[in-house]
Amino acid sequence: MSTLDGVKDLAAIAAYPRKPDLVLLPKTESTRDIALVSAILDTPAYSPILFALIETPRAVDHLPEILPAPRLSGAVFGAADYALELGTHTGWEAMRHARHTIANSCAAAGLVAVDTPFFELDDAAGLTAEARRAKEIGFHGKGAIHPRQLPVITEAFRPSDDEIAEARAIVAAAERSGDHITSVDGRMRGTPFFTQARRLLAGLGEHPAQPK
Repeated sequence: MSTLDGVKDLAAIAAYPRKPDLVLLPKTESTRDIALVSAILDTPAYSPILFALIETPRAVDHLPEILPAPRLSGAVFGAADYALELGTHTGWEAMRHARHTIANSCAAAGLVAVDTPFFELDDAAGLTAEARRAKEIGFHGKGAIHPRQLPVITEAFRPSDDEIAEARAIVAAAERSGDHITSVDGRMRGTPFFTQARRLLAGLGEHPAQPK
């Protein structure tokens, strides 16, 4: 955002007759980047959703300062440029630290976390596996580099039938116990599990009873 090309891009967006609903900020490394974009684009009639693209080691190190910026709605992990600066590859193990840090920092800031795209266009099984792992560690979605990846990503992040059934069982147990610690299929369940199950079902349009 602090380069001449970045400023030209912002000026072009500001002049568009039909402006984008969401703007992705490449190479975000400080709150200054977000403030600059907001200062140039925001008007009384237009205020785009802003997502920070986190793709450098410096950005990962400064996430606790970057993500609480008031205009930010989420962060996207950019593995290709991150791996370039790290001098490694984009495999899961090499990117493990960055992924966990981004997912955790987004959760702490109450933001949406989007995982890096999967760069193998013809490997649907690999995309499914990586998307499921990203979901498991706290990401809410995953970038796509081709439209044919979208159904695979959507399916990976959609709650499975087993997850939905488990959530319903947990909510039912919570209601029976008056939201006190109980067990479901031999596993201890309490307030964090009740809350998570209710959120999952609410996301599907179901509205289970809330704690009294």
